[in-house]
Amino acid sequence: MANPNAETVEIYVNTQPHLVPKGNISHADLVKIAYGIVGEEARGYSITYERGPNPDKPDDVLPFGGSVKVKKDMRFDVFPTGRS
Repeated sequence: MANPNAETVEIYVNTQPHLVPKGNISHADLVKIAYGIVGEEARGYSITYERGPNPDKPDDVLPFGGSVKVKKDMRFDVFPTGRS
């Protein structure tokens, strides 16, 4: 059982569990976790999430350059946009 006072939180990226620091996670961080890609190449990836921190809008899109506060068991889908 996870320690609720820990400095990390478990999220899921493309169905795989990952421990990340509490606080905000960026678009670039998620692309790096999912595909190991860093820098400007991350622009070619789209991210959607479920179970987000906003109870009025728990499912949303995370744009390039954006970030979101992570919450336990959030689900992120990171996928290539198909555009260059």
